[in-house]
Amino acid sequence: MTARARSRLAWVVVACAAVLSSCASQQGGSLAAPGSASPRTRVLGSGPRVLLAQVLLPPGARFTLPTSVCQEVFVYVRHGAAELDGGRVLLPGRAVRFGLEGAAVGNGSSRDTELYLVVSRSVARRFGPDATLDMQLAPSDPACGESAGAAALSELGAQPFVHAGGELRVSLLLDGPGQGTRHASLTRLDASATAGVPLHEHEESAEVIFIEQGEGRMRVGDQLVAVRPGTFVYIPPHTPHSFSPSGNSPLQAVQVYAPGGPEQRFRVTAPAPTGSDPAQAGVGAEPTPGAGSAPGSGASAGTWQVPTEGAEGAAGPVGAPGAGS
Repeated sequence: MTARARSRLAWVVVACAAVLSSCASQQGGSLAAPGSASPRTRVLGSGPRVLLAQVLLPPGARFTLPTSVCQEVFVYVRHGAAELDGGRVLLPGRAVRFGLEGAAVGNGSSRDTELYLVVSRSVARRFGPDATLDMQLAPSDPACGESAGAAALSELGAQPFVHAGGELRVSLLLDGPGQGTRHASLTRLDASATAGVPLHEHEESAEVIFIEQGEGRMRVGDQLVAVRPGTFVYIPPHTPHSFSPSGNSPLQAVQVYAPGGPEQRFRVTAPAPTGSDPAQAGVGAEPTPGAGSAPGSGASAGTWQVPTEGAEGAAGPVGAPGAGS
């Protein structure tokens, strides 16, 4: 490991575990008409290029956030239904990249809506160490490049890409080839309780992992991080990292690359058949070459390897119990 990698620190925020909505608080970044319900926002974690937040929209509430050539905004619907300007309704599992017109989403239903909000910045205008959603203006700088196109939605009905003999399912929600993203990409990961990731690093992209379900340990540079539901991990570029599962429960996580690019390696296999059972996808089939290894073929016992860039070794335990942050 290089001195540069050792000197880099992961940004780790352990958010409220179990029910995230029970600890949401009101912070800035949201606008509501007088007399209407107010959205509740909570920053789950941030790093120099990415801020991830939870937004709870009661019936009748509306949330807005500015965008610019330097600031890109994604919204992912976790529970309930979200309504875009113009009346387009997004159901759970859909995501949208907003254009320069700004981000605006409301709840026209009779039930609460829960969203994940991803705000990504150009390397030219990074977030500070105490980033919040209390923004009235988005940064602008010619160094950020050209403007993005109009708002674009994740593909309706798109099936996840299956890896590691069915142990890992990857849903590419928003990326450059599909939705014209410029500063980040958004991916959802669903993995078995034994799927691990070998040590690797990304040359140009920072990576964010937010754990919704599952447990294990991540090695991030020289740090050992115990992850569980509610853990936010920010991994700077050029930082070696790996994941070793506990084996106790399946993994569900949201993943962001800033800028996007590394997520494209997951396109090496065909999407799962429509209607297939995630628990059975790929079971009994040979792993796709380059997409994983079967148990006993060099991976740690009971652990399948998932595709990486520049992998440096198989996943394995990264520390004794109690080690890490």
